[in-house]
This record gives sequence, structure tokens and C-alpha cells, in this order.
Amino acid sequence: MSNIVGASQIAAIQRDSSNLARINKLPDAPPDTQWIGGYKIGVGGNGVATMWVLIDKSTSRAINHVVIKDSFEAMSNSTMETGLYKGIYRQLRDKGMDFGVDPTHKVGRAAPELRFLKEAYLQGLMTVPDSDEEIYCNPLWGYARKLLDSPYSSAHNHWRLYMPLYEYGDLDNLVKAHFFAKKAVPEPFIWHTFICLMKAAVQLEEQARSRPNSTDSDVIVVFDMKPGNILLAPPDSKKSFPIYPRPHLADLGGGNLTNQNDFDNRIHAQHFSYTRGYLAPEMWKPTAGRPPLLLADVLRGTCTNVWQIGRVCEQMMKLCGGFPNIDYQPGRHEADMMPQILNWQGDLPGQNYSVNLRRMVARCLQFLPESRPSPRSFLNVIDQPGRPAFKGMDTFGSDAWFEDQRQKRASAPPKPRPQDLSEDIAAQTAEAERQRRLTQARPYLRAWSPSRASEFASLSVFPPEPFEVIYTDEANWWATDPQDLIDARGKPAYPLPTATEEIDFDVKMNVDPSSDHIR
Repeated sequence: MSNIVGASQIAAIQRDSSNLARINKLPDAPPDTQWIGGYKIGVGGNGVATMWVLIDKSTSRAINHVVIKDSFEAMSNSTMETGLYKGIYRQLRDKGMDFGVDPTHKVGRAAPELRFLKEAYLQGLMTVPDSDEEIYCNPLWGYARKLLDSPYSSAHNHWRLYMPLYEYGDLDNLVKAHFFAKKAVPEPFIWHTFICLMKAAVQLEEQARSRPNSTDSDVIVVFDMKPGNILLAPPDSKKSFPIYPRPHLADLGGGNLTNQNDFDNRIHAQHFSYTRGYLAPEMWKPTAGRPPLLLADVLRGTCTNVWQIGRVCEQMMKLCGGFPNIDYQPGRHEADMMPQILNWQGDLPGQNYSVNLRRMVARCLQFLPESRPSPRSFLNVIDQPGRPAFKGMDTFGSDAWFEDQRQKRASAPPKPRPQDLSEDIAAQTAEAERQRRLTQARPYLRAWSPSRASEFASLSVFPPEPFEVIYTDEANWWATDPQDLIDARGKPAYPLPTATEEIDFDVKMNVDPSSDHIR
């Protein structure tokens, strides 16, 4: 970031609340509101992400939140809408996502040569307002571009993307939380993540094919799929796995829209971003003087998304911070170029994952793309309620579960009152344990309705403790607590400082200033 803009420019960006009025308020929002921010939540080599909060001025309660991602792209990168991306802008405009894409034209009338930003196009294509089904991708609310002579940068296009805040953080932080706690990621949660990401892989096909003049082989290939680019939506008591956060893909800017006739795909000339250790075999490009792999004629596509989903699940199982690059060399045995999970065994309790899970992950990581099943094939087998592998976590906390608990409570005899000191001590111990488990349940109870959370607390029936997931620093809950806005240290934060007041953002947000990760 320092090689593009300086500290004063970063401060100016954080004070820039332009276009926030275009963000839709909640239906029951009060009339007198105010956006306050921006609170730095991520810094990278080419941008900064800040959070803004819409508050009810009469009560100082949070109503809505938005993340603004300011990024700087070299002016040498074309802003012309061409090729497979031609025509997508009209869809984005119809969805209300033009927040000022072309500063020289009216909103909604951007010139074709000035409106293209690949990240916005792909993320906007994956955004389906008012969808009847869950879209497993971070939605785009809008995007804009500053004038080319912006004081923030004279050599880069300054883009702004507006997105919702995922207060449960990302999958990478969840894996880190389990690593530091020395607790295995629960197998049911890995199954849940596997299902969500496979549904996302299907949608990456469906949305790519929703474009005018699309083909039946169109697909968005993410390329930089990894735990840090998978955001966690709140648990939902109306859906499967009610106590678990819901993984959604994010940061599609390193991906590509492609198909079987894509010339760049056929000659291996696609430009994409990837993370060390997450390079699928077909992504490997031979350098000068080195022969290609046997996969020279294999195109990148859904098979690539499937491989990376397997790699994500492998990292969840192994609780590792990342992977080294795989040495793809012509002449090596295929088995030596495949990540190994079938015979792997971790040291922590709970890392003895089932053979079925290992086989599913191993099938994703097959060297030859044609050996990897399609996302629909996986879902046809796995996405079935009540599978024994889910250990009941796909229904724990659901409407049916609550009804079953009500019937059990109605038929159970009343508990006798303590008769002596030992029974009274036992009752106190049981109550202390109940309170401890309720504290651990806060991540999903806060996402449920108050009435549902209250009934759950009265039932005092908790999931097996090894099946609960844990979080790092309670993610960004300080910003979205349903009662009052609280900071990362649990202290009331209202009234929040304005953007012009001094505040140590890195301390408040527990952000590493040297981090190069932007969500």
C-alpha cells in the first residue's frame, strides 16, 4: 500500500463516505439515521477495507453495516468491457450496482471503455437480489471509480466496492482458533463446509450461464479459493446445520469467466491469482525449456474449483497454516503429485476423521481432472438430511429438533427439589455448567431470534462439546451485537469517534498492520 498512497491518503479514504446513501436501509429502519466510520478492518498491498455503521441517532443502535473495499489497479489494466464479460454491466446496472462507475457519465450510463472491473463483474454476477435460495458467495452491493486524477493515486485506477459485513470472520481465522485451542475442527462442520462450497461451485456455473449469449460450458473459476477467502455468514436456525456459520466465497478478483471455447484457456494464457499450495495440476504452467504436463490439453473449469474445495477441507482437517507448492514435474508419478489425506493421521483428539470424509476429499484432489466428480455428483450423494456422518448436527437446533425437545420436556417428570446439602451443591454445579455451555453457545444464539434463543436456554440441551466450533477474538461481533455496539474488548463503543477523530484502528480491531490480506 505504501508504494501507491501514503498515510494521509489512507486517512482520506477512511473519511470518504461517498455513495453510502445508495446502500439500502433495512425495511423497518427509523427515519433519523447516520453512517459513521470508517474503521479499518484490512490492509493489503493494493488497497484498504473499512467498515461503516448505520446507526439510529435516537438510540445509537446499529441498523446496518457495510464494508468498503478501496483498491488500486494499474492504469495499464483495461477498463473496457470485452469478450466473455461483454454485456454484464447491463445486468449489474439493473441490479442497482452502479454507484458511479464512470465519473464522466451519469450513474447507469457508464461508457463501455470505462466500466470494467473484473472483481466487480464476477462478484456482481454471483449476486442475486431477493433470491429464493442461498447464494454461497459474498454479494456485491455496488461499485464506483474515482476520477483518474484522484489525489489518492496518479498511476492507478481507484475503485471502490461496497459489500456487507461478515461479522463471523473468515474460515482461516476459525481454523487458527482451533489450532491455538488444540481442538480439531468438528467433522460435521467440515461436511457442512464441503456441502456449502459444492453448492457454490454449482452456482458458479449457473450464474455464468445466466448471461445473454452464454454457453452451456460457461463457468467462473475462482483460482484463489482458500480459507482466508471464505467468509462466514451467521448461523441460521431455519436451515441445515443450524448452529454452524455458513461459508460463502469471496474475493473473486483473481478468478476468470471462461468456457471450453475460451482461447486464453486453451493456450494456457489466462491471468489469475492463486496462493502458494493451492495450485491445481491444470493451473500449472511450464516455464521456458520445460515440457508441459500430461494435462496440456485439459481446460481449467469446474474441475479446478472442485480441486480447491478439496484443498480447503484438507487444511481444515490438518489444522495447518498453509501448504508448500506441489512440485508438478513431467515424469513424476501422479500419486506423488496428489495431496495425501487417506492415510494421514493427526495428533489431536477428533482428528481421526471418518473414511467417508477422507475419500470425498481425496476424490476432489485427484491429479486428473476427469477423475474428480462434478459438484452435482457430490451433492446428490452427500446433501441428504440425517446422514450418520453428520452426527445429528444437520438438525440440531432446527424447528423439528425444538418440537422434539418440547415433547420430551412435557412428558418428563418434574425434577425434585434438593433435599440436603450434597444435592444442593450438585444442583449449583449443574447450573454453573449450564451457564458455561450457554456462553459457548453465544455464537449461534446471537444469530437466532430472541424467542428461539430464550427457549433454547430454558431447554438446557446442548450439542456434544467436541462438535462446537470456536472463533478467534469473537470475529467482528463487537460491531453487530444485537443489544449495543461494543468494541473488541467488550466495552461500549457508542458514541463512536468520527472519522476525523484520532483512534488506534489496529489496536481496536486487533488487526496486524503488516497484513496483506483484504476481505
